[in-house]
Amino acid sequence: MASASEDTRDRVWSRVFSFAINTTETHQPSSTPPVSESREAHLAILLVSKYFNRLALPYLYEYPKLVGRSAALMAAQLLKRPELGSFIKILSMRHVATDIHLHLISSAMNLREFRGIESDHLSPEHFKALGLAAGSCLQRLSFNFSRGDVSVSLFARFTELRELIVSPSTANFIPDTASNIVLSKLHTLHVGPVYQDTSFIHAFSVIQLPALRTLRIEFYTVNADAIIEFFNAHGSALTHLSIKFSYELLSNLKLFDVCPGLVEVEFPESVSYSDSAPLTRETLTCATPHKSLVKVVMFSDMIADPDDLDPAMFPALREIQIQACKWPTTEREISKSDWVPLAEAWLKQGIRLTDSDGQHWVPRVKRARGR
Repeated sequence: MASASEDTRDRVWSRVFSFAINTTETHQPSSTPPVSESREAHLAILLVSKYFNRLALPYLYEYPKLVGRSAALMAAQLLKRPELGSFIKILSMRHVATDIHLHLISSAMNLREFRGIESDHLSPEHFKALGLAAGSCLQRLSFNFSRGDVSVSLFARFTELRELIVSPSTANFIPDTASNIVLSKLHTLHVGPVYQDTSFIHAFSVIQLPALRTLRIEFYTVNADAIIEFFNAHGSALTHLSIKFSYELLSNLKLFDVCPGLVEVEFPESVSYSDSAPLTRETLTCATPHKSLVKVVMFSDMIADPDDLDPAMFPALREIQIQACKWPTTEREISKSDWVPLAEAWLKQGIRLTDSDGQHWVPRVKRARGR
């Protein structure tokens, strides 16, 4: 490329190094990084020339592997060369409680994703440092909060946040300036589990979330006021919902009335604290027809009687997926199966019952005609 411009050479070699080092994913930053070559092999690339070093160095630091003593070594390196912190795009930490980790967080001023949901609990001090360093560019954030008081004003710095995964159950959230906070790009929120302390739910009921479309929440408390407050504030914008809750809560939550735009709703396993069916006729009733709901996902059969769901109230509903469903394969199994009559009952209402793979039941008569 002797005749190519410097800009062209830089772009071509940078692309080559992005594949050669490949410490993280460019297009899917939230997925598990691919297995890459050893760090020694990556360092060898940097030692070829000053030109290679300049172009390849950002990819080496893009997603540092902080295991064992590597966190301390990385922090020491950043003390000597603070500019290297600007190359860090993803931080994944299993330990976040020390000054070393505080320094690493504070140095990552161009961070796009912080993965800490499986780590020790994040203190308000570390969370504040994260916002100061990377709040204007962080897009995906997952962590556990530590015990203590957390000012909701700390969230105001995360102006580019698209996805938030948080376990808030041990912290007390103080909504001091919550009404002034607008997380304008937050599209996906995962919350849970929430037990007796519902301060996070209350605080985020006041925060403005105009882009919120997907919510996954685990809510295990009889405090219906908090969850109703949240859905009254944000339910109208939701298109996808996954919710675990106690049975006693359902009669107080008119889910389909406060979430008129839902396209898909999921009720995962272990949602009931009683022997009664958690999805009753009252739960499945709405004041006016719900015209958006296309699919309902359940772990087990939570609708005791298909007649409890009026298809006229859900004119767009086409599929009920039950993950525990297993279709029979022999005549003997068919005669004993509880899924077959249930599937045929739903089919009469124009709704397909599908298993975990999305396969629906085909009645035997139709199969014979198809042959």
